[in-house]
Amino acid sequence: WVLLPLHDTLLKLIPFKLRSTIVTTMSGPFQKAMQEGTALAEGGSLSKAAEVFGRAAGPAEPDDAAIALEAQAQCYLELDKYREAAGAALRATRLRPSWAPAFATLGRTYLNGGALQEAVEILQQALQLARATARESKSEKDEELVEELQQDVAEAKKNLETHLATDHDVLLPMPIGEVWSGNDQLRIRQNVDCGCCNSVGEGPGGSIWAAGAALAQHILLPSDQRRIKALPSTWKGLNVLELGSGTGIAGLAAAAQGANALLTDRQPSLPLMEQNAKLNTSIVER
Repeated sequence: WVLLPLHDTLLKLIPFKLRSTIVTTMSGPFQKAMQEGTALAEGGSLSKAAEVFGRAAGPAEPDDAAIALEAQAQCYLELDKYREAAGAALRATRLRPSWAPAFATLGRTYLNGGALQEAVEILQQALQLARATARESKSEKDEELVEELQQDVAEAKKNLETHLATDHDVLLPMPIGEVWSGNDQLRIRQNVDCGCCNSVGEGPGGSIWAAGAALAQHILLPSDQRRIKALPSTWKGLNVLELGSGTGIAGLAAAAQGANALLTDRQPSLPLMEQNAKLNTSIVER
């Protein structure tokens, strides 16, 4: 994974919340270290607190070490040290794989660090674990965590979709007329290398090329404005076969104009093509 900080206007940061209540269930040197780290964190000395939590995790039993590492991750998260936070939280999940708070902190670290696809996946996993724990414990505290994670998952999905719409989608305006209004647009998503959503470029088929955009725009023009006379004067009812559709931009433009379009490409390109078809269902079926 790669953590890429995003602009605050896109990303809603999850507030820091140290789970200080956990120290009441511990004893001995580990409890003393956790109390010391908690006091430092709540006093604003987050770097020192992170060091204390890290030292506490070293000799501790796996379950206790996970608690210390999750607390350390929260400190790093508040310090905007996303890579360090992710490392500590990831270790906590491996030491205690059924403990929802560790996955919650890891997911929030990915969310605040800009790894949006991973944030959605990890927060959903945390939510599943939290629900299972709450069903067994009937604890109000565990129910509160479920509610928090439901909000986090919704926020992560919203941020991911905003990122995709802003950084991956190309919008083509539909011609204003009897069917379309000035707000109607064909939305075509690209699959390019991106650390925010784990998108991996699929070569030429995953990107929108200038020629494809130009052809689609021409197809969408009213018939009296088209300059390429070889193209049909109307697409309504025509059977159109597009070979090597890639993103599907040209075929979907024809479908939006009423054609019965069949889009084809290699197997790796089909998921993106299907996604673009779904994104434009309301346009094509109008």
